[in-house]
Amino acid sequence: MNAPLSDSYSQMQLRTIDPDTWATSAYYEPGWLTGASIDQMMKDLKGSNNTIILDRSVAKQLNLKLYDEVGIDFNSAPRKLRIIGFFGPEPTQNSLPQPVFIGDGGSNVYINPLYYSYVPRDLFNMSAYSGIYTVESFQTKYLIKLNPGVNGTVVVNQIRNVDPTDVFAVDSFDQEWQQSNSLNNLSTFSSLQILDIQGLGLVFAVLSASVGTALIAIVSLKERSREATFLSVRGLSYRQLVWMFLTESMAIITFSVILGVVVGVIIVYGTVTSANNSLYTAQLVMQRLIYPPNAITTIGMYIALI
Repeated sequence: MNAPLSDSYSQMQLRTIDPDTWATSAYYEPGWLTGASIDQMMKDLKGSNNTIILDRSVAKQLNLKLYDEVGIDFNSAPRKLRIIGFFGPEPTQNSLPQPVFIGDGGSNVYINPLYYSYVPRDLFNMSAYSGIYTVESFQTKYLIKLNPGVNGTVVVNQIRNVDPTDVFAVDSFDQEWQQSNSLNNLSTFSSLQILDIQGLGLVFAVLSASVGTALIAIVSLKERSREATFLSVRGLSYRQLVWMFLTESMAIITFSVILGVVVGVIIVYGTVTSANNSLYTAQLVMQRLIYPPNAITTIGMYIALI
């Protein structure tokens, strides 16, 4: 949809929502809805159809404030919508696209939105027999959660057979997973291959660290053989000698492991933060560090091995 904004325009992606149910059923990242409280935004959307929760990147590029008006050139008719909130993460200078000046003397500015904007469901006051369907283009997406044990591939095929003319596309994680395992989906299979290679590299690194630690301990004991002999003459038993050397080695190893884990977490966290700040396309869920039980178990086993 063309959105003329003074001398600026862009192609905007709009999503219609039901103000009565959206806030309690939809997922959104904390801090992505700003300008007013979520309850107030839903109240404003319900109170007036000519309202919009605008993509924050567009608002920042054009210096638009809360309760300003933005012009949307729909196929049916141009409309002026009142901005009652903003959606999307705070764009940084690295992620914010620069306006492109086109036309005679650069009088027109093309704005590149990063995310999408929300408008009320009844913006067009549509009914089942409204002619607006023949003018505007709409697309509806459904997210279906299946019960455990249900075959996702069978469900996908059943949905496709309901009405092929109305169903544009159906995606299933189960189907994509099967295609990946059978090498029919090269994109996801290549991702799995990368994960396998990374896991193999991690195992090699842990084994190398374990061998290196053992060699250092052996060399250290060889160099301190005279010290051990002297201490044994002074009356220390073999068990006391082993415990003393083991305590010293474990202190160094423990400090090294803790330092390595902390540095690794900092590096990965920095990578995730950098990726989130340089996104150029809309993401429903921002990247973040997660610690699933299997990963924690694996890391614990590696630490114990070292």
